[in-house]
Order: sequence, then C-alpha cells, then structure tokens
Amino acid sequence: MESNSTAFLIKIKLRHSLGRPSRSDFVQAVFTEPSAGNGILKNVEAVKAFGNTGKLSDRSTHRKIKAGERATFVLPVRSWAKCSRPYEYAFSRARWITEEDVETLHERHLVWWKKFWSVSEISLDDPVIEQRYYLSKYMLASVSRDPEYPPNILGISTFDRPAWNGNYKINYNHQSPYLNLMVSGHFQQSDPHDAPYLKLMKISDEMCKRLLHHEGLYYPLGLGPHGLVSEALLLHMKSPAIHGALNMIYRYGITEDEAYAQKVYPYLRGVADFWEKDLVCRDGVYHVVGDGMHERTDGNIRDNGVPEDPVNTLGYLKTFFTWMPRISEALDLDEKKREKWLEIAENLAPYPKGTIREIQENPTLWKEVDVKLEDLLPEEMLDKEIYYDEGIGGKWSFHFPGNVMQIYPGNAIGLGSAPEELEVARNTVQIHALVENALGELEYRKALEEAEFADKDNANNLLFNSNGELENGEAYSNGMESGGVKNPHFYKAGAFNASNLSCLFFTAAVRVGYAPEIIWKEMRDMILNRGIPNGFLKENPHGIEQLNTIPDAIQEMMLQSCEGMIRIFPVWPRAEHPNAFFRNFRAWGGLEVSAALKDGEVERVSILSHKGHPCRVENPWPGKSVKVSYEYGRPNEVHFGEYLNIELYKEEHAELFRI
Repeated sequence: MESNSTAFLIKIKLRHSLGRPSRSDFVQAVFTEPSAGNGILKNVEAVKAFGNTGKLSDRSTHRKIKAGERATFVLPVRSWAKCSRPYEYAFSRARWITEEDVETLHERHLVWWKKFWSVSEISLDDPVIEQRYYLSKYMLASVSRDPEYPPNILGISTFDRPAWNGNYKINYNHQSPYLNLMVSGHFQQSDPHDAPYLKLMKISDEMCKRLLHHEGLYYPLGLGPHGLVSEALLLHMKSPAIHGALNMIYRYGITEDEAYAQKVYPYLRGVADFWEKDLVCRDGVYHVVGDGMHERTDGNIRDNGVPEDPVNTLGYLKTFFTWMPRISEALDLDEKKREKWLEIAENLAPYPKGTIREIQENPTLWKEVDVKLEDLLPEEMLDKEIYYDEGIGGKWSFHFPGNVMQIYPGNAIGLGSAPEELEVARNTVQIHALVENALGELEYRKALEEAEFADKDNANNLLFNSNGELENGEAYSNGMESGGVKNPHFYKAGAFNASNLSCLFFTAAVRVGYAPEIIWKEMRDMILNRGIPNGFLKENPHGIEQLNTIPDAIQEMMLQSCEGMIRIFPVWPRAEHPNAFFRNFRAWGGLEVSAALKDGEVERVSILSHKGHPCRVENPWPGKSVKVSYEYGRPNEVHFGEYLNIELYKEEHAELFRI
C-alpha cells in the first residue's frame, strides 16, 4: 500500500464472526509498518486478541503512512481447529516474517492460480457471460480448498448471527456449488463437499434407529464440520442424504476413481441401507412415504397429510440404485446386493404427472400468490402434461421449481430419454418460465399502483415479452426507478430467477433441450440486472449456490455426457453465438473432451480416455462422415451414422474431423 497524500490513518480490527466482540477467540490479526531501512515489517502488534488466557487484550493499532511511503500489512489467521494456541501462532508468524517470506508467499499464490486455470478453459463471444463464468470459478476456488472445512452456505459473507446458522444446508444448497467444478476438472475444490456427510455417519445412523426404527443414514438439514449438527431439523424430508450421494456418484462417474469410491462407499452403502428399509412396496412398486419435496412443519402434516412420492426423490433413487451396482462391482463389494438394488431402480413409483387444469383447486401446499395458476398461462398450456411436485401432497409451487430436480441434479432425465418423457420435462420448464414472467408482470404492476407511479401509460410499455425480457428495460437496469419501485426484473421469481433453485433450473432446462436462446437471454439478464462484483446476486439471500448457476449451465450447453453419450454443443444458440471453445472438460467414463464451434458449426473435437473404455459420441456433424485420427500409430478410421462408437486405449487421444 502506498500513500500519495501527506498522511492517512488506517485502523484494522478483526473479530470472530460467531461471537460477541468480547469473545472473539478464533481469529487473530497483526499489523506491521515499514522500517526505515528495508521497508519491511517491524513493531508487530496484535490488532485484536481475545480469549488467549481469559484476559482481554484490545490492541487496535493506528499508523500514519506518509506520502510516498509503502506499508505491508500481514494478517495471519489461526484457528483452534488447526492449532492449540492460535493467538501465539498468529502473533509469532507476523513477528518473524520477512520481506523475502512475503515474496515467496506471493509466488506460491501465483503458481497455485496458474495451475488452477490451466486445468480447463472456455472462450465465448459474449464477454458478460464469459466473465461471470470465470468469476464464479474464482470465488469457488478461493473458498473451497480445505478438504475438512468446505465453505458454508454463505461462503465469503459472515456476521454475528448468520442466516441458517452459517451451516451446511443439505437439501440442495450445500450440494449445488460443487457440481460445475467436476466437469471443469477441479476435483480438489469439489471434494470438500463430502466432509460433513462422512463425519456425521455414526450420529445419523443412530438417529435413524431412534426415529425410524431401522438402519441406515438419516440426516438433519443443517450440518457443521467434524460431525457437528448445526440445525437438528428434519421438516419431514428424507432426501438430503441421497442428494449428497448424487454428488459422490457424479464424481465417480466422471473420473471412475476407485480410491475416491473406496472413501465414500461406506456412506453410499448407508444411504442404500436406509432406502431399502424405508421404501414401501405395494404390488411390486416402491413408494416414497413421509418424504416431501418441500420443508414441512408438523402442523402442515396435520392439515395436509403425509407426503408421498416426491418427483425429485424418485429421480434421485432411480440414479442412485442404477449406479450402486456399478460402484460395488468396481470395488468388488456387496455382490449379493446388486440384484436388489437394480430391482428397486426398475420398479420405483412413476413420476407424478398431470395437467395444470387438473390441479386448479389445490396446486400448492400454502397460499403463495393472489392469482390462480391458470390465469397466468395461455389456454393451450393448461392441458400440457407436466411433472407434479408430489404424488400425494403439493402439486406445484410458484416460487420453488423443485419438480425439475429429478432432471438435474438427479440425472434421471436427459436428451437420451424417451420422447414422451422429454416432452413432459420441457413442458414443465416452459410453464415455470411462463408463470415467472406473468407473475413478475403482475407484481410489477401492483408495485406501480401502490407507489402511485405518475406515468402509468408508459408503464404499460415496460412489461415482459414472451422471451421473458423487458421491452423497455434498459432504463431500469441500474436498480430503483422513481417512486421507489424496483427494477422490473426483480419481480421475476420462480424459474430462472427463483431465489431457491435458480442455480439448478438453468441446467435442468439445458439437460432437456429447452430453447437455448431463451436460456442465454435469461443468463445475461440475470447478470446485468442482479449480478454484483463478487459473483453473487442482489436480493438473493442464499450464498455460494449462486456461483454454480452460470458455469454449470454453460458447461452443459457445451458438453453433455451423463447418459453415457458424449454430445458436443447439444443445446447452443448457434445463430446468435456462433463461436465458442472449451478445453479439457471432463466427461463421464474417465474422458477429457475439447471442442470448438466456428461460424455455428463444430470445427473439431478432441477426446482423451483415462480408462480405456469404449467411447460413444453423438455425431457432431449430423448426416456427415467422421474421420477419427488415433494416437499410437493406429490407422485412421471413418465412421458413419448418428452415433459413433470409438475404441480408445488407456491414456490414448483421438481427434474427430468432418469429412
């Protein structure tokens, strides 16, 4: 830090975020100033030092920096979780640090980031979305490095009484931000996700026995590090444990890393044990009973009954029990269990489905809005088949689009699904998007009326069009308009802009091939209207899950592979954004894929196999022949047809070209 003025005052104080200022005994900080000779640190003092020996020591330090002088501030932080005497360690570190030490730390810092960014990359012809992609990765890499202490729900934000106790909220919030890191190959940052689950297995097994009277892993909603329970709430949800298992399956499916599988297998087996005993079999069909998509109070259960067959959990179970035999076989474990697991996967209750017209009398569990669902939609959409939230229970939510979670992160529905299943999935996404726009328009009009907005005639021209964009929204892109009415974009909620689940809704829309032009426009509008410089969103109380939204959606628009089929730029607005590139994305089956799009056409595709499995690729050039160029001196091959079957050796690389 240098001063160009005559002098200025700097005051530094740090305190522990979970306690009162007088009880800040985890975080310690120190301050130093330059010496006359070498400009490096002398007179090291603790800025704030509480709780060391039971005595308070407040030594907040004030220093003046004269014009032209350079000062370096060193703020070591130590925790009781890492050392027995954090204050002494922090103070000693600052006392003895040298200018050479600071430079070494800086060099290590630069090396770390160079390595991180070299793992994979993208290039887009839209600087707004590309910047947000890299900003999100940067923020996640900054907070997720310690395998024992993943970032909590709020990430970088903290205060004395943080929302949700600043914990790991595991009914989707904790799981979501790590998903995009796996496709980009940043497993060192995604693996900390697992720690809270693995540390709480004994307690959750005991909780299951006491509350449900059978074995298995049954988790509360709010976890802390090292086996702590931050919120012992269940809220009539049984899916949090299997939701966490999906991340682990995702990690194994992409890498087929057996060492990783060995580490998490006891947890996966505990989740399997839970559902084997908890599912209710009726006439050969397995039903989910007592698990809701939505958080419920006991009062809600008394009023509405016990929920059954939430669509998200059914999708999770389908994927989970399909993958458990594969993982157990790779590890040569539980051979006798595999048949049962597959039998469950193949005989789960069907997804609850129906139309909007059929649920007008009771679409939601509680009153969310003052308008009927049918009044927000065109007539032709009322009889389209969609997914309901639950078989017994709530059917729809205006603000929580959880009935797409079986698509993603459930990985149970995708572009390879049956056409009729894909149609239902796309209808569900589209109706959520239409309702979000229509309800946003109504709420905006209501706000104008309440504020007695002077120019009501002009307000009629500020509404959302069929693509969810404002016809004249540029004038309101900076926040509040006159009369205290918010930017119209902030009244949109429930789909792409839901405060809950927008981080997954975009990717779910991509997974089923929803209109890529609309997805892109929604991403851009979200960034321009709500984005703030740290990667988070205005007026969204949630935390690091927001860092998943853009990178996850972009990666899936560029590459999909979870169904065992590599698809290159499968859902991409090629006419509007004809040029793009990605390098070293990870695909399921231990593969790395790179590809480029030029003038709207796939230019080249590169595939590296780490496991030597057969590789299936959807022809990037429909109707054209494809030349496959191999390493190791193998002759080139020419492939035809809609799908290409390519045999690769372990660590062999192949290039695909259009003929």
